[in-house]
Amino acid sequence: MTRGEDATSPAVDAGVRVARLRSGVVLSPSGGALGRLRPLFSAFLGGRWGDGRQYLSWISLDDEVNAIRFVLEHPSLSGPVNLTAPAPVTNTEFTHALGDALRRPTPWVVPGFALRAVLGEAAETLLTG
Repeated sequence: MTRGEDATSPAVDAGVRVARLRSGVVLSPSGGALGRLRPLFSAFLGGRWGDGRQYLSWISLDDEVNAIRFVLEHPSLSGPVNLTAPAPVTNTEFTHALGDALRRPTPWVVPGFALRAVLGEAAETLLTG
């Protein structure tokens, strides 16, 4: 359990239903990670991060919202609930898919320090998989 999940232990001990949502990177055309990456890819600066082998568990914003609604509406669900697409992708696969969607080539390798400068703390999730 994570530190945040540990904080729910008193509620569980008191008999309260607790669903611990574990989300992948939420992808939305209106912002988030894609909102920060799109300008780079559009400017032909998109590329894989480091060796590109790290895995990315992701979920669309619509699926995330629908999954949260589902958990709220089904009181029998409790404990850890993973909110991700059925299969993670490697950074290389993600990079090529985003490049294809934006009709941009993705020949570059983005060093970790550059990704941290653009995404801040969110970069760690992307760099470590």
